Amino acid sequence: RVQLTDDIIAQNTAGISKVFEQFLTFANNDDNNDDNNEPSANDAIMVNNDDWLSQLNYLEFLRDYGTQFTINRMLSFESVKQRLERESPLSFLEFN
Repeated sequence: RVQLTDDIIAQNTAGISKVFEQFLTFANNDDNNDDNNEPSANDAIMVNNDDWLSQLNYLEFLRDYGTQFTINRMLSFESVKQRLERESPLSFLEFN
């Protein structure tokens, strides 16, 4: 998969935000707040995972080492097959 540039990510985020704004009221969007423009406790908050993942250097780690491991290889392990057959939860941490 091609790595996206920051500009493309920003465009994608803006597009996704517009879709969600049709259904949710966001705390940081003055257009969607009530008449006094004060945020409500029920307002949604959109966060960017990069705000906290970048501090962990998680993406760099995945770029450097993640290409060495395929999901196909993981799914070939008997223990993973058994978990899936039993519909036993497989956490994101375990999958990484």
